[in-house]
Amino acid sequence: MGRAAPAKMTVEGNALVELLFFFDSARKEKDGGGETLAQVKQYCERYLQQTVETPMGEILRWGLLLFRVSKDTVGDHEAFWDESEQVLTYEDVEWHMDQIPTLLESEYRDRRRLLYDNLMFGVTGILHMHAWTLRDSANVDTVGWDFTQHSDNGHLSMGAGMALLTAIERSDPISRLFLVDARQSSSGLAWSKSALATYEATVQDFLQRLSVLVHISSGQPLRESEFLAMTWRNTQRRPSITLCHERVMIHVKYHKGQQQSGRYKDNVRFLAQPIGDLLLDYIDYVMPLRQIFLRQQSPKALLSPF
Repeated sequence: MGRAAPAKMTVEGNALVELLFFFDSARKEKDGGGETLAQVKQYCERYLQQTVETPMGEILRWGLLLFRVSKDTVGDHEAFWDESEQVLTYEDVEWHMDQIPTLLESEYRDRRRLLYDNLMFGVTGILHMHAWTLRDSANVDTVGWDFTQHSDNGHLSMGAGMALLTAIERSDPISRLFLVDARQSSSGLAWSKSALATYEATVQDFLQRLSVLVHISSGQPLRESEFLAMTWRNTQRRPSITLCHERVMIHVKYHKGQQQSGRYKDNVRFLAQPIGDLLLDYIDYVMPLRQIFLRQQSPKALLSPF
């Protein structure tokens, strides 16, 4: 059949199987084994059903899944490597392997600017977090616990939770962005809903951009289900983002089977030190401010661990 689009391959593959069944049924009728159409019907009921536990039944179930995926996520054109495996071409775009470090450096600078200039208001004089100076514990099962609460990190994380709120209070330009006059308030001021919404939108932009940097720079690709299941603090299980060997480690589990049965496998990656430091500063400084902002809208709300 050669190379073909997924949908065309499915149709042609099914037609080939049906032709083989028809040929065998016709041969059996010739030998006195019954009518061809009756034989075909019997074959279909026994083997060509998506609900039967046969090799063809499994193939048909996978065929439905692949057809669905091909419609939603697989384009008409594929990327391909040159013979030297140094140039990747997709449509009219070429990527050279020696361009990857430059791309990563550019992406890192952009994320760093977004974090420190926008989300952390360009604040100076704060203590930046580094994995090699922090401690984590695999023995704490308390829900909601994360490495910032480790007793050995107290001298480093002390005051980090209120650092950005203090920066807002002490800076007139930043205060004017986040606070508005409110007569009903005892202080005469209230948080600006539009400013809080803008800040959260910037957070989501940063996380989206950082996730790409994490994804392409630190090991084998993660599936969507694994990536979106990452946690930064304890839930009923240990968090996915931990500190190990003086590095930021991401530990998720995955399963290759469609039925998700059997043992799950570990997918472990260590972030490059500059990228890991960005994530640590985000967790230590920005997350507490997000929690404060969230409580302005829902007094008992908690940030998601994901």
